[in-house]
Amino acid sequence: IKQIKIHRRNKLQIMASANSFLSLKVKESGEDELKILKDGQGNFTAMNIKINNELQTLTEGVKKLASFFAVAAGQDLDSHPVLLTQLPLDNYLYQEEQSTGALTSYTKKQFFQGISELVESSNEENFQLVRISKSSNYEGSSDICDERSELARLQMAYICAQHQLIQQQAKNLSMRSGLQWAERNI
Repeated sequence: IKQIKIHRRNKLQIMASANSFLSLKVKESGEDELKILKDGQGNFTAMNIKINNELQTLTEGVKKLASFFAVAAGQDLDSHPVLLTQLPLDNYLYQEEQSTGALTSYTKKQFFQGISELVESSNEENFQLVRISKSSNYEGSSDICDERSELARLQMAYICAQHQLIQQQAKNLSMRSGLQWAERNI
């Protein structure tokens, strides 16, 4: 019996020391977590203060902006328009209609007769690209054919001139590079 009692006592002492060790570990981790919690709370408090300050600045800015657009009680809105939407736009709309009409009449004068029918119709099949260099059977007069051929000739001359310019620039760059190489090596 004495053996059993000693064995039980030893077992209980081991369990007590294990429980004591566990309670110390829990206490230490609780202190660490409490420290982390306090640090997090401090960070959140600092961020909250920063956000509140920025919100206060924003509120003051909005109030200042609103004061620019505010109309005093005795002030007539029509006498001092603040925004563009408060201005009467009738004159601008009238001028736009006149400009549109003038542009329409100018395009009718400048382009051949059939262009107005093409533009006025909303059918996309009527819109097609015309090659200027080739004459088509749609043309009605020789003036249009002459203008097209002249325009095609000018376009070709422009392309050739651009090609020659690029070649001359390449030659110039080649000569400069050769001179720089010669200066470095001589």
